[in-house]
Amino acid sequence: MLKHYIGDLLTYSGAKAVLSITLFFFQGLTQGAGLVMIIPLLQTLGLPGNGSGGSVSGVTRFISNALIGLGLPVNIYSLLAVYIVIVSLLAVIKRFQAVLTMTIQQGYVHHLRNRVYAALTYAEWSFTLRRKSSDITHVVTTDIQRVGSGTHFFLQLLSETALVLFHIIAALFLSIPLTAATLIFGGVMMLLMKPLNRKAQDTGLAFRSSRKALFGAVMEHLAGMKTAKSCGVEELHIEKMKEINRGIETQVVAFTGLRARTKMYYDIASVMALSVYFGAALTIKAVQVPITELLVLVFIFARLMPQFSSMAQGIQNIRNMLPSFEGVTRLHKDAEAAREGSPQTAGKPLRINVGIDFQHIWFRYSSECKEAALQDATFHIPAYDMTAITGASGAGKSTAADLLLGLLKPEQGRIVVDGAEIHGNDLFAWRRTIGYVPQETFLFHDTVRENMLWAMPSASEEDLWRALDMAAAGDFVRGLPAGLDTMLGDRGITVSGGERQRLALARALLRQPQLLLLDEATSALDSDNEQLIFQALRRLKGKLTILVIAHRPSTLQYADHIIRLDKGRVTNPPHPDGP
Repeated sequence: MLKHYIGDLLTYSGAKAVLSITLFFFQGLTQGAGLVMIIPLLQTLGLPGNGSGGSVSGVTRFISNALIGLGLPVNIYSLLAVYIVIVSLLAVIKRFQAVLTMTIQQGYVHHLRNRVYAALTYAEWSFTLRRKSSDITHVVTTDIQRVGSGTHFFLQLLSETALVLFHIIAALFLSIPLTAATLIFGGVMMLLMKPLNRKAQDTGLAFRSSRKALFGAVMEHLAGMKTAKSCGVEELHIEKMKEINRGIETQVVAFTGLRARTKMYYDIASVMALSVYFGAALTIKAVQVPITELLVLVFIFARLMPQFSSMAQGIQNIRNMLPSFEGVTRLHKDAEAAREGSPQTAGKPLRINVGIDFQHIWFRYSSECKEAALQDATFHIPAYDMTAITGASGAGKSTAADLLLGLLKPEQGRIVVDGAEIHGNDLFAWRRTIGYVPQETFLFHDTVRENMLWAMPSASEEDLWRALDMAAAGDFVRGLPAGLDTMLGDRGITVSGGERQRLALARALLRQPQLLLLDEATSALDSDNEQLIFQALRRLKGKLTILVIAHRPSTLQYADHIIRLDKGRVTNPPHPDGP
């Protein structure tokens, strides 16, 4: 999974990744050069170049020759000038590197979120039905954000690797034996940290499970809050939430302890190693170095040890993130496998001149279901008439509506429009033919205008008012405080149920559909509001095909044809000439 993550990140970032790695290289190079420049500065101030006198060291000689080659005098002022240039260049590189790193990190987060959301949007409706909405929300929000944090640590790890590399190169100029010992020490510590790295990934998996449970609990509790309060069982909700939060707290504390333990091991080992190095450099002739170079060498090693520690913690953070990346990847892969097609290749909305036929349709929601929701359903919906599908609860009415919308696919049988079967990319053109009004009206927390334009972004204000008047909603919208620009509140809370349904009908009519489908759209309305809806529908008869899913007798009286369903079977397939 780590290789998959790195490959995916580098594929996304492309040229930015190359530029970032180049900047890491130059950042390490300038920082290493800045450290080496300290040696001649110290010798200029009077510190001896070696253990027995003041002869010029090899590093100082190299820098002196470089200054002469540039035409600069070899003195404190030239050394300070070069040192200022190097440090300033390092500051500029760090600034660009910080911006580029954040650009890659946030861009990758947006890339993942857009990719997953597009895959979810194009996936078959049954794919969404089979999953908890809280699990999908958790992936699109928390999991992807955690991948973003892991990407920050990964890019930081690359930067630290470059710095360590050039620190080691600078140290090699000063003492090969001591530098080799440092590398061996760092390698051994990395190997010793492997069990902790594996534990970091296990902790990340447990943390993700706890967070996913929290998302599910919050969404379910908010949806059921009214029922919980009416039953007086608030304490049950609170106790369940406490239990989930305890799990999250345990995982966060465990991972923090893991990182703290890693840092503690490195800190203790580092100070012991530095003491050994310093003592060896002063007493063992084979590794003795001039005092100025020894000071710089100790300074380099003092910076290397925390870098090793930081790299180890970075690896743990990345491993801790990998379960979230795996969850994002799995959801995207599954959604892509359930992709319906591409609406960009869809043609223009279809026309219905003759009618729609269900031909021997069989459908069950899963293979475990003993009885099919629709069983050999065959019926005809004539064009330009009003047809009603009725039956008891569970008869298969809404299933028939979802099949007609192309949200579900029949196991057997065909759905044909004017003799042509609807399948493949035809589904997108077919849906553009339909105006759909569900039982539960969905309105955004926005204005009337924006809620209408959601269905047809290119509609003019004249189009909006025409659709509102057709749906018997024009008068009440004109009476709102700001007319079309009145805020409707969360789920349209500021208007009544009947007004919400009329707005939903107007939004469907704004699309100028060939087929208007109302799925139990008036079942929760009082008789007055139902009358207003059907008065609007009577004015539309003969202009488009209307299909009403209903069970109330008051609704059926307006239908030209009635299809009765009983346990998934059609009991009276209508004839085109009448009910």
